[in-house]
Amino acid sequence: MRAGPHGTVTGTVTDGTTPLASAKVTVGDATVMTDGQGRYALTVRPPGTYDISVSKFGYAAKTVSGVAIADGQTVTENFALTAKPSVNVTGTVHDRSGHGWPLYATVRVKGEPTSVAYTDPKTGKYTLSVPVSDTYTLQVDPLYPGYKRDSQDVQVGSADVTHDVNASVDWTTCTAAGYGLHYDGTTESFDGTTAPSGWTVDEKIGNGQTWVFNDPGQRGNNTGGSGGFAIIDSQKYGNGQRQDSSLISPVMDFSRRTHPALSFRTDYNSYSGQTGDVDLSVDGGQTWTSVWHHGSDSARGPRTELVDLSQAAGKANVQVRFHFTSTLGWWWQVDDVFLGDRTCAPAPGGLVLGQVTDKNTGAGINGATVTSADKPAEKAIALPTPNDPNLGDGFYWMFSSLTGEHKFTATAGGNYAAQDITVNVAPHEATASTFVLPAPRLEVSQDQLSKTVDWQGKGSSTVTLKNTGTAPVTAAIGEWPGGHQPAAEQQGAPLHEIKGHFSPEPFRPGKTTQPAAVKSSVTPYTAPWTTVPDYPTTILDNAVVTLDGKVYSIGGSDGYAPASNKSYVYDPVAQTWSALPNLKVGREAAQAAAYGGKIYVFGGLDAYNKIAKTEIYDPASRTWSAGADMPKPYFGAAVTVLGGKIYIVGGCSGGCYRNDVQVYDPASDSWSSATPYPETWGFLGCGTIANKLYCAGGVAGNTTTKHAYSYDPETAKWTPIADLPIDLWAMGYSVGDGKLLMSGGVTNGGTTITNRGFAYDPGSDTWTPLPNSNNTVYRGGSACGFYKIGGITGPGQWDATKKSELLPGYCATDVPWLSVDKTEVTIQPGESVDVNVSFNANVAEITQPGTFSALLTIRARTPYQIASVPVALTVNPPKTWGKITGTVTGGAGCTGKPAPLVGATVQITSKTGSHTLKTDQNGQYVLWLDVSDSPLTVTASRDGWESQTQSVKVKAGKATTTDFSLTYTCT
Repeated sequence: MRAGPHGTVTGTVTDGTTPLASAKVTVGDATVMTDGQGRYALTVRPPGTYDISVSKFGYAAKTVSGVAIADGQTVTENFALTAKPSVNVTGTVHDRSGHGWPLYATVRVKGEPTSVAYTDPKTGKYTLSVPVSDTYTLQVDPLYPGYKRDSQDVQVGSADVTHDVNASVDWTTCTAAGYGLHYDGTTESFDGTTAPSGWTVDEKIGNGQTWVFNDPGQRGNNTGGSGGFAIIDSQKYGNGQRQDSSLISPVMDFSRRTHPALSFRTDYNSYSGQTGDVDLSVDGGQTWTSVWHHGSDSARGPRTELVDLSQAAGKANVQVRFHFTSTLGWWWQVDDVFLGDRTCAPAPGGLVLGQVTDKNTGAGINGATVTSADKPAEKAIALPTPNDPNLGDGFYWMFSSLTGEHKFTATAGGNYAAQDITVNVAPHEATASTFVLPAPRLEVSQDQLSKTVDWQGKGSSTVTLKNTGTAPVTAAIGEWPGGHQPAAEQQGAPLHEIKGHFSPEPFRPGKTTQPAAVKSSVTPYTAPWTTVPDYPTTILDNAVVTLDGKVYSIGGSDGYAPASNKSYVYDPVAQTWSALPNLKVGREAAQAAAYGGKIYVFGGLDAYNKIAKTEIYDPASRTWSAGADMPKPYFGAAVTVLGGKIYIVGGCSGGCYRNDVQVYDPASDSWSSATPYPETWGFLGCGTIANKLYCAGGVAGNTTTKHAYSYDPETAKWTPIADLPIDLWAMGYSVGDGKLLMSGGVTNGGTTITNRGFAYDPGSDTWTPLPNSNNTVYRGGSACGFYKIGGITGPGQWDATKKSELLPGYCATDVPWLSVDKTEVTIQPGESVDVNVSFNANVAEITQPGTFSALLTIRARTPYQIASVPVALTVNPPKTWGKITGTVTGGAGCTGKPAPLVGATVQITSKTGSHTLKTDQNGQYVLWLDVSDSPLTVTASRDGWESQTQSVKVKAGKATTTDFSLTYTCT
């Protein structure tokens, strides 16, 4: 539906040749800015005749008058603006609060976003071009924190002008590097049992319910101070009582104070009907002004409050009071009250700044760390500088309290070698020093390998690895089945995020009525994620593992009933779910791992309690047995298998603040502890890659994280690795293709479910995007594959879903027909190593001719991406074999149109045996066999459709197509 009569104006704005971005186009009351190509489009309401004006800073404005715009019409008006004559405003920006060093800052014409210059951080110099003959407000914003903005008017004529700026630190926060707080005044600690000398207590009601100093309610000092304190305890006086009392300081002379302030320790525990104010008087208590206030909102301690009393500077009769009123409240504690000057003064030292760059490429290394060797607490992180045209990335700056010659060290992830540089730090100056870090870099001679062999034949090829970098490198060569397009290169589904409040807390029984059952279905999904039949029920907090190619989902909750003892197994060949024997104990948010042909289940919750019992499932006997109880049963922990043992990391138990690492040994059925995780998180994700454990993300209370770590069992140490691109928890996680995979979960501090995903590569210490999943969920189950089963789509547990999906190619780790003669090599800079690759079609896994694909994987700890090498092995059929193939279709219901049937059974019986096939997602089947087996009896069937049988003969070297169209069984 159209929103009333309107027309449209479009066009471009240039300087005659080059498009002008951010030019302002005005038509009537409507305005729009041009895009990066100088284009604009503006809807005009109502239709009529308008003037169209265009303006941009530094250019003469233009107006086209009397443009007629009819209803539904698009009018094109292009503009070429003429640049005004300009002059340069130049100058320097320095610190003015004591150090005097140059400042890295932006200098801009206020209100003009395109008129911006950056100072040189080494000198503080800048140049800003402005049109001639005008007055401009120049706004200077130091890029080092803790400094105040400076704004001054500058008049320019027809010649260049100089405008220097001395920027001040913000003394109220005193967070600028190289500055510290200094106090000159008095502090009262209230260590006695009566009001200190000069302090008074008043009480307006007359019931004696006042500030006291002997803690009658035995609350203890909750302010962060020690010893005695002042308190007014409303709860101690009881219900139905009222308080109106003030604790008043002595009168103080601030006539020589320049930066007066009040600081105090406090514990303000509030309830309805309670207020707490800090009031200031500059006339000896005759009049009061509130400078700090809390009502029914608590300000619980321990905490220290700072109140700016600049309005009392130069005053001779200054007092403060702590005024408490309540008709029903808790208490207010006050301790260590300071009154006097609070100044921000320079500390001895100088600035050290510069860039950290890559020796191979010259590019800046963002995220590198520069540390003072003599004072390790003084460090800086190299940052990107995308908007500064004169300063490359990898920029760092730091305050050094040590002057003269001192060693500084730059380090970076990705196997960059560290570099030490001796810097002569000048006091009150900015000393520049650039770090150049060497790193290995691998080049692979082949971008793909292919080989054609006869039936059961063999072949070989060679791949050369060369280190073109500047440091040694150790590379691991492996193989990965089913060569697939790297996930990071595939987009997946559109980004979909759901807003709300999403909790890691246990879900209790809520709604009791389940929605009507929906028949299991397979919904077509956006590639590369593929469909998996719906889970038998809605499901959340299920533990999922893969074992022998099948997917097991253990326990969980359907969102309505308490923790379930039901479990199911998915057969990807039959594409069906089937029930397992019930768990002995129903549980949700448990941890499960597959090892040694069995499935181990730990922890989790029943409706209200954590579960210590360990259960072990044997698929061969379809039975559950008991294992040793878990020492610290948690829910929402991460689980992985490392070195023949099962590691359970973190978890939840009253807020998810757990960092325990519990280790279960299946061989001895015993528990031990590993080094605690560096942080306390639940609902994080973990996996094992090359004998190390990797974990990322998590939640604790209302706090979420991007942080990630690796664990080496040989050293028993956790090491920080690159942060996740976003904070994330309750995601699906697994390991595949030598990477830690994460998909979905909660981000933005618990306010958003996302369908984004990421893969961590230990070789490059980097995260890259995975394709967006089709289902936007959290607290579902996931496993090697990469399978995602169920989850929650909204804030309530009844928002659980039965939807499931698979990102293929992320589980198996061995290619039986492919091998290499070297699995690990160390290569010095400039040297090369040849790797011999062997192909063998005479393996049990190759039962049919055709083309088989894989990847030759090359992993190395290097800052640069190393592409895997696609490998293709084509196996020719024996000369006496032929191929039978076809498509099975069937009508959807009694009246639906025929469509390919996924998972239909095709039984092919020959003279020598029988073959059972399942149709793929296109409804197709294929089989090669010797022509001497003809004639063949081929039967196609699927539950709900009438089966069909045909007799077929195959010819040597030929393809025989036999299609089936099944009829739906109507009752």
